[in-house]
Amino acid sequence: MNNSPLTRLQRDLIKEIDAASSLLGLDPQEIVESCSGEERTERLRNIRNHIIRGEVITAYTLIDAFLEGVLTNYYFRQGRTALKNPRRSKKLKNFSLMLEEMSLMQKLRQAKSIKKFPSGILRIIERMNALRNGLAHSFHSSNRYPPNYKGEDIFSYAGLELFVEDMQKIWEFFYPILAELEEENDSPPHVEEVHS
Repeated sequence: MNNSPLTRLQRDLIKEIDAASSLLGLDPQEIVESCSGEERTERLRNIRNHIIRGEVITAYTLIDAFLEGVLTNYYFRQGRTALKNPRRSKKLKNFSLMLEEMSLMQKLRQAKSIKKFPSGILRIIERMNALRNGLAHSFHSSNRYPPNYKGEDIFSYAGLELFVEDMQKIWEFFYPILAELEEENDSPPHVEEVHS
């Protein structure tokens, strides 16, 4: 266990997290102290679901950014110096606007046309897309969009563990590609590592 003292910034961040958790009704200790019976169970379940929903959306957004990176670097692979050309920058801006209009699966189809993806990675992305869509379009679980991941309830530890394992595979696939592309452009990759 690390016993190093917290910095002022770290103490401030903890205060912000506590305040945000309280404001959003996501502080389990407050719920334990203020609720009982079925209400307590339901509110604790809502906290768990909120955290997991947020992780699924974050992962989806990260995959989307990875695909955009692959596409942008393919079509503008002459390096950052070439992108500084005003005419080229306008093309890049228009390209970025076009990417914003595309769904994750449309970006995946385009990326597959220029880069080979292992079938396992494709299945993970498709599975995560379906899960994200199910969670985004149905607040409560339903038969229409069951919140399952590889046969496990995503809101269970087993389902979340499978999800995190797959997200690590996504990270391991994309990071070297984007790092290599960024290295060609003489700058470090600008994506954050997934922590499990």
